[in-house]
Amino acid sequence: MTPKLADRLSKLIPRLATDADGEVLATVRAIRTALQSDGLDLHDLAASIAKSKIPAVSRAPQISPALTWAALTHQERLAWMKVILAAEDLGPLERDRLRDLGEVLRTGLYSKVHYRRVMLFDAQLARAHARGKRP
Repeated sequence: MTPKLADRLSKLIPRLATDADGEVLATVRAIRTALQSDGLDLHDLAASIAKSKIPAVSRAPQISPALTWAALTHQERLAWMKVILAAEDLGPLERDRLRDLGEVLRTGLYSKVHYRRVMLFDAQLARAHARGKRP
């Protein structure tokens, strides 16, 4: 394969990633025409790719969904509340609000949970989890 053909193909092949069927078909035809101009076909292209040493591309690690109040069971909420309250960098107001939420957890009266307390819990939960803390 000539360097000119390789350059041409390197511009055409990414166009195959489109969702537009017509553009994909037109790109395949352009690739076939470019190959034929050098006396090659798609089989030669496939053989050339198989012979080349393409570096492996590592995929980004899959991120697990963030832990939230809604995703936790009652027992998990209690366990995480202990971890969160053990943090030394909580401000006095945050600590009081989280203690109030902890009291709701202990009594089981979820109807009294204010959404701002849940948001505070979720933020502190994310912080603790990011720091490697676990119940």
